[in-house]
Amino acid sequence: MAMNSAMDLEVQNHYHNESVIYDLFHVVAKFGRVERVEQANAMRRDKAAKKGGKVSLVLLRTPENLKGEQRTELDALLELN
Repeated sequence: MAMNSAMDLEVQNHYHNESVIYDLFHVVAKFGRVERVEQANAMRRDKAAKKGGKVSLVLLRTPENLKGEQRTELDALLELN
């Protein structure tokens, strides 16, 4: 079932001896959110990662069309990741 605390409590109230099994979609979604929050908190503390974590337009351009400063920015972003 979905990872919903209200549903979970109802199942536990009515079926005392049964195990609750969560579906994979909701498990992955929940832990994906947890991971994103942890990464965002880590980036707030790390200035280099914070700079690289921002969306940059150079990532959307064709590398061959980048000018000198844009190429340097792309190289720095790729090195961080």
